[in-house]
Amino acid sequence: AVRSEERVEVWHEWRRECPDEKPDLEGADLQDLDLCFNKSPVWLSIDLSHADLSSSCLVRADLSLADLSQACLRDADLTETICTEARFSEADLKGAILKRADLSMAYFWNACLDEVDFSWAVLHGANLSGASLNKANCYKADLFQADLHAANLSLVSFCKADLRGADLLDVDLGWADLSWADLRETQNLTQQQVDSARTKYTEEEPLLPDDLWMQAAAFPLKYQRDK
Repeated sequence: AVRSEERVEVWHEWRRECPDEKPDLEGADLQDLDLCFNKSPVWLSIDLSHADLSSSCLVRADLSLADLSQACLRDADLTETICTEARFSEADLKGAILKRADLSMAYFWNACLDEVDFSWAVLHGANLSGASLNKANCYKADLFQADLHAANLSLVSFCKADLRGADLLDVDLGWADLSWADLRETQNLTQQQVDSARTKYTEEEPLLPDDLWMQAAAFPLKYQRDK
């Protein structure tokens, strides 16, 4: 039988020989597919750069370390996928579903993430610098120490999201929902950015049921200053 790593090498050889060919996987059913060959002597990453994966089903697929740079994943379903350290630079994921996906240390530089569903997703240490997340849903997403500098975060829902230690330099938070978001130790967050966002409460921040203290997103900087 042909080993997985041999299949990957055949794929990569074809990509090298036909650099102008863009794999057409539109609407493909790739559910539960394991494209991370970490059981081999060396880690192998699959090259899906420039591929058309729009409307494809990648539910629970393992795409760790995969190269999806400049790929089209519009309206794709990546629910519960494992994409640790995957590269999505300049990829188009508009309208994609990444609910409960593991995107730890993933690279989304300049990617289109408009209207993406990141609810409950783990973006721990992910790089989203320069990306557009207009109208994205980041409900309860883990963005701990994520790099969001220069990202467009307008109209994003960060309700109950974990943004501790995230870099928010030059981000656009226009009408973003920061209700109950954890903004402790965020970097480069200004009062002007906070004032441009919105919240659904005006009271002093409450204790959540699990007693996790969340900073009041309605006035985080003022609150710290006046406390």
